[in-house]
Amino acid sequence: MIFMLDTDICSYVMREQAGSLLSVLHEKSVEGHDLCISVITYQELRFGAERAGSAKFHKRIDSFCERIDSIADWRGEQADTFARVQTALLARGRPIGFTDAMIASHALTLDATLVTNNVRHFSQVDGLRHESWMGD
Repeated sequence: MIFMLDTDICSYVMREQAGSLLSVLHEKSVEGHDLCISVITYQELRFGAERAGSAKFHKRIDSFCERIDSIADWRGEQADTFARVQTALLARGRPIGFTDAMIASHALTLDATLVTNNVRHFSQVDGLRHESWMGD
């Protein structure tokens, strides 16, 4: 199974917050599941580090990316799915934000489960499997 980590989850991991999240990540990895991020998430992380002028955060991103299985590329199939997802969300008056819709579309095309702390937000995307590993 493929688990795509949303940007908020990556931030929690890199800040070593939410010990339960770290435990679940380790468990899923040991079980042989693929852990990935979208290239969209990758750019959000890099943009945040650039805006903060933080070499330390860039190093955390590097370290984090070494521990996951992949950074999934964005291609035409994802763009096509994004167009359908964003159109459906807008038609229902429920936009979730441009990059979030891109990440959701990416997970859909990879048949991945999106791991996020924002389940309410992503539950608006039809057909998207999502989970929270925050251990409320």
